[in-house]
Amino acid sequence: MQSMYNSLTNNDAGPAHKKMWKGRVPPKIKIFIWLMTNDALLTKDNMIRRKWSGNPKCYFCDHDETINHLFFTCSIAKVVWGVIAKLLGANNIPTSLEQCWEWCEHWLPAGGKFHLWGISALCWAIWKARNRACFERKFIKNPIEILCHAGALMQYWTGLYTEVERKMLINGVNTMLKVATDLLLQKKTAGDTNKRLKYDDHRDDGA
Repeated sequence: MQSMYNSLTNNDAGPAHKKMWKGRVPPKIKIFIWLMTNDALLTKDNMIRRKWSGNPKCYFCDHDETINHLFFTCSIAKVVWGVIAKLLGANNIPTSLEQCWEWCEHWLPAGGKFHLWGISALCWAIWKARNRACFERKFIKNPIEILCHAGALMQYWTGLYTEVERKMLINGVNTMLKVATDLLLQKKTAGDTNKRLKYDDHRDDGA
């Protein structure tokens, strides 16, 4: 594992890469973010470059699937990031991973050590929803499903932090889910959302 880590990080530089490799999330999630950063994730555009001849469209909308589209500019992703923007008091949302790091620095400047924790959970939850649609033909009915999955991951990963940080982060997750409920499930009860939090997809390092 150490040799793999060294080979992946040899040419990495800059604050985003430092956050990526030093952040407290499971190793496979760091590799996932590294693949996103280097446009190496197997989204449909990258598969087409490898001579795949399938449908290039996103599983959530009618646009072509790319990394930036799937995670940031798809209508589903916009709703997810819109909830986070509401939580942070932001007046915009990121449109790429590179911009997302800057966006977090601007709207959450004191939380730098937690940026990877939040970004990774949201992007991984989007990726898992995309893969369920791809391989199992199970499509989300509401973006809150992604936010609840991300919240479950975030809570699981708080075990990698100190007790004080863990309590603070769990409070943040609960606030995020309340905002999501208010915005996306206005006719549902908070209890429904709590049930969704039991979504059992955080096996294998919480992922």
